[in-house]
Amino acid sequence: MAVRGLGNIVDGAPVKVKKHKKFLLDILIGALHDMFSSEVIGESMKALAKVLKELKEKDIGSSFKDLTQQIRTYFDDEDDALRSVAFVLFGILARMTTKKRKAYFAEQLMSDPMVREKKLLKSVLRLLEERSQDRNSIVRQMAVRGLGNIVDGAPVKVKKHKKFLLDILIGALHDMFSSEVIGESMKALAKVLKELKEKDIGSSFKDLTQQIRTYFDDEDDALRSVAFVLFGILARMTTKKWKAYFAEQVRKSWVTLLLHLQDPSPKVSMECRATFHLCFPFLGLKRLRHAINKHLE
Repeated sequence: MAVRGLGNIVDGAPVKVKKHKKFLLDILIGALHDMFSSEVIGESMKALAKVLKELKEKDIGSSFKDLTQQIRTYFDDEDDALRSVAFVLFGILARMTTKKRKAYFAEQLMSDPMVREKKLLKSVLRLLEERSQDRNSIVRQMAVRGLGNIVDGAPVKVKKHKKFLLDILIGALHDMFSSEVIGESMKALAKVLKELKEKDIGSSFKDLTQQIRTYFDDEDDALRSVAFVLFGILARMTTKKWKAYFAEQVRKSWVTLLLHLQDPSPKVSMECRATFHLCFPFLGLKRLRHAINKHLE
């Protein structure tokens, strides 16, 4: 009843909602964690629906993440009423979310199977595409991460949207202002490429291969490491059309690969070693291969 009373403030004194927004949100979001009563949770969500309609994104403040994540936990609830009002609340958040939190919201959206079943994937992809060009590097980073989450949540959709995904993620490798965006893009590409075949990459293969190579000598250990991982993935999947081209790229990278076998970072050294072995077949140097393998043992 107390939670319902808080919701009734909107009906009786809507102009007071903004003044007491923190008080209302703290109590109502806290009530979503009630471990003993689904009725309390339901009343809290109904009250939140009323309160949120009187607020703007900036009014929610740091409560946004907790609220979004908590609402998602009820998408699969056994109670029809809770599932229903949870989707209503998520829809309200979707309408009011702009700017920096939009990428975070889309990432949360992509993480949930129930949302994907509602066939919202295309809308989410467009949202992430828009956010991947945002002026704020954190927004770009989260948008790229969201695209990578498609593989975890909807792997069967990767081939269908391969060009869309590759265009954005390869484009993000050229980010001039944020190594975090580049790193997130490479992690996402590693997920995406594992769901594709050589023929699926198409004309993006050259740009992707060349761009990855530019990070072999990067000062950032994490970027070097994931760059070698990506190059190894390309080595495994390259069999026909791009074999001659990739062999040329391997030859150009050979000295760099040898040097990074002794990389100061153990993780980079390990990833480089794995990629080094995968690249051997593209050189066709059996004796050299045998000698180096013996040296590495």
